[in-house]
Amino acid sequence: MSRIISLVLFLGLSLPSAFAQYFTDTFSASTINGNNWQVSNPFLDSLVFLTGNAATINNHARLLTVSSYSGGVDITVKFRFSGSRYDSFQILTRTDGVGTTATNQGFSGLAFTFRMQNDTGSTANNIAIQETTTPNASPIISQGTFSISYNQDYTVRITDDGTNVALYINNLTTPFLTAKDTFSAGSKIALYNREGVGNFSLISAGSQVALSYFGVAPYLTLSSPNSKLIAISTRATAGTGDGTLIVGFAVGGTGPKNVIIRAAGPALLAFGVSTALPKVSLSLYQGNTVLASNSGWSNATNTQLISSTAQNLALFSYTSGSGDSAILTTLQPGTYSANATSGTGQPGIALVEIYEVP
Repeated sequence: MSRIISLVLFLGLSLPSAFAQYFTDTFSASTINGNNWQVSNPFLDSLVFLTGNAATINNHARLLTVSSYSGGVDITVKFRFSGSRYDSFQILTRTDGVGTTATNQGFSGLAFTFRMQNDTGSTANNIAIQETTTPNASPIISQGTFSISYNQDYTVRITDDGTNVALYINNLTTPFLTAKDTFSAGSKIALYNREGVGNFSLISAGSQVALSYFGVAPYLTLSSPNSKLIAISTRATAGTGDGTLIVGFAVGGTGPKNVIIRAAGPALLAFGVSTALPKVSLSLYQGNTVLASNSGWSNATNTQLISSTAQNLALFSYTSGSGDSAILTTLQPGTYSANATSGTGQPGIALVEIYEVP
């Protein structure tokens, strides 16, 4: 069975909420969204507060998703260290978020840990993927060194299918760390930082991590030779980011598969989307390598085949000469990303679709 994958964001492209997978949060509301998050505060000075379109996690306060995610997940988080250079930030998948005490504040699960430096000032191996089983030791399964500065934003992406995990930092198409691990304590996602001064910690300044974006979508793999992937999409907030919507996906199995990738802009006008982009360009990447690109589907060398394939799959049609784009190609097993950008530089609505062609 084919499965959905996704996500990653930003300016110039936004998608109707009806197309969104799971949820995104830009923390721009006046309170934490209780439909998405449970907040817990293990210390008297633990707190999550919203200010300046960011959620600041203070002194080991914790955000835990309300919903469980039993399948693979694709997570994107934008954060910065805003308190202490000795702080750390954890993103946990496969957690139940329970069973903690005041002296044992961590959740059990698979932890992706970020820090600028440790308590001795070392910056080596400051990024890690590890199992956490409180109150037991946390075995590290993968680690590396990445330069992280104080009060600077970093966007990270995590893909986790229950066995294979990958961590991306700023470059959201090429993994920084990968690992294999089947350990699981639950099926929720948690975010928290280190406890602050006076609470079993060496931190001598405020313990704060600011979050300006969180998104979670399904991450699944194309595997069946006769199956079709349904539309993939996610919401991006106009006015922020770099103008590109990135949809990551994986082709499984042992042989090549035919895939059609579409980026709809003006075609959405027929569905009542008045703010649809008049033009959207599309590029297919493997890592940092561009495999194919298109700006205007009628300009493709295989336009007729793209049209007939769309008809055979019962997809909504594109008008000849429109600003919608499409790529029809054959891909070997591996991980890829489809990058859509506004062809005019203006914000608006667009939809990215990926289908396996039988």
